[in-house]
Amino acid sequence: MAEAHEEALPLAGRRILVTAQRRADDLAAPLVRRGAEVVIAPTLAVEKHIDEPVLLDQTRALLSDPPQILIITTGFGLRAWNESAIGAGLGEQLVGMLNSTRVLARGPKASGALQQIGSRAAWVAASELSDEILRTLVAEGVDGVQIAVQLDGGGDAGLLAGLRDAGARVIELPVYRWGPPADPEAVARAAVDAGAGRYDAVAFTAAPGAAAWVDSLRRAGTLEAVRDLVDRDALRLVAVGARCAEPLAAAGLAARWPERSRLGPLTKLIAEGVSQAD
Repeated sequence: MAEAHEEALPLAGRRILVTAQRRADDLAAPLVRRGAEVVIAPTLAVEKHIDEPVLLDQTRALLSDPPQILIITTGFGLRAWNESAIGAGLGEQLVGMLNSTRVLARGPKASGALQQIGSRAAWVAASELSDEILRTLVAEGVDGVQIAVQLDGGGDAGLLAGLRDAGARVIELPVYRWGPPADPEAVARAAVDAGAGRYDAVAFTAAPGAAAWVDSLRRAGTLEAVRDLVDRDALRLVAVGARCAEPLAAAGLAARWPERSRLGPLTKLIAEGVSQAD
């Protein structure tokens, strides 16, 4: 009976840190069902509808004069934009505008969100990186082209500057932003615990959140200890995608990510890796 119970709970005795705010429970639940102890300590908070009147004014302007290209950077941002548009009675018009405009999506999550609201991307950046979008558009030539950009929580200054340097007329659509964590003490404790080897894995779902976690390690003085644990495979860092892992790589922290940027594959990768670890 004991062996059967152990097989049913392959993550029994494992401790996993989730750094996300959005959908943290959805990520944690299947890990808990497998027997893991999951600690949720979001490194950032999401502030939606940061300036809704301005966003709606920009939306009405785009409906009257659609851009030649529209870039969707995040699924969350598109859904929040659509929520605002529906609340203002502009939902159908927004989807109609998306369907009549060349839409570029930064990765499968943004592409999936388009499909959820009844639209589709003309092109998807497989790398999930803004740099890929920028290189593609600059290679095509965007001088004088009107391009609207649904911004992620960090603003994506590099994409905006690159498009403007190439001569594009850029319209910014800020829908949400990243703010400080709701529980900074929990983040600080998690940084100390990570350096002390008290986690088997850490999960990330957004690049800004990963960057904020690295900052928390620096403040706690545990970055070197965590790097050593990661190098010895005593701690696994698992990101939802390549873009999400970028801040970790910049800090010398090796991370893994699934082929598909979805919570299901992310959870599976965490569970398989941690259950097989020594």
